[in-house]
Amino acid sequence: MHRLLVIGLVVWLMSSSTALAQDAPDLIVTLKDINNVPLASATVIIRDSSGSRDIARATTDAQGVATFSTLMETDIRVVIQGRLPNGATYFQPGNDAKGIAMGLSTGTNRMNLLADTDGMIAPDPLTMSALEPGIPIATEGGPIFPTAPVAQPRPTVTAIPAVTLPTSQARPGLASAATALAADETAPVTNPLMIWLGVALLVVLIGAGVGIIVLQRRWR
Repeated sequence: MHRLLVIGLVVWLMSSSTALAQDAPDLIVTLKDINNVPLASATVIIRDSSGSRDIARATTDAQGVATFSTLMETDIRVVIQGRLPNGATYFQPGNDAKGIAMGLSTGTNRMNLLADTDGMIAPDPLTMSALEPGIPIATEGGPIFPTAPVAQPRPTVTAIPAVTLPTSQARPGLASAATALAADETAPVTNPLMIWLGVALLVVLIGAGVGIIVLQRRWR
């Protein structure tokens, strides 16, 4: 009877630990330089939320990846140790000196990190908006790796084809209209009625003059 109880307890403990392991979160840490080149052989340390106790360690592979399985704590800090190929030592400034804080959830979690040329480590701003609620990716004086604004494509402007009016519909330009108006103002008046009236008046005046001369001769 006692043996059965012991066997049952062992089975229960094993099934409970298996269930906990399945529910425990995983973490994949990727480390690259600012040119997006993977950084191998860096030591990745997982610490508790206070940054005072190490929980796990791993080394990045040729792809700059370090994987941690079944982490039993959800509030952690991630620390990077080692050197860049140029010899610069990895460091994390300010509040991140104890490790970059991150809240883990059930399933696979990812942390993408960048190393500047001087060795400073910070989250990749293109893929990590926030590591956990209330904790921004930049903890000291704004974003550590500000990115240049992405150039927006200019809208395509379709050229409007020129419309050529037929000769019969073409309107004279302003200069042509002004020239025509000036010509109308300076041109002499050639009304036929006025010409005939002038000729008749001239004939009357000549006739009157001739009559006066004839009368003067008769009176003499």
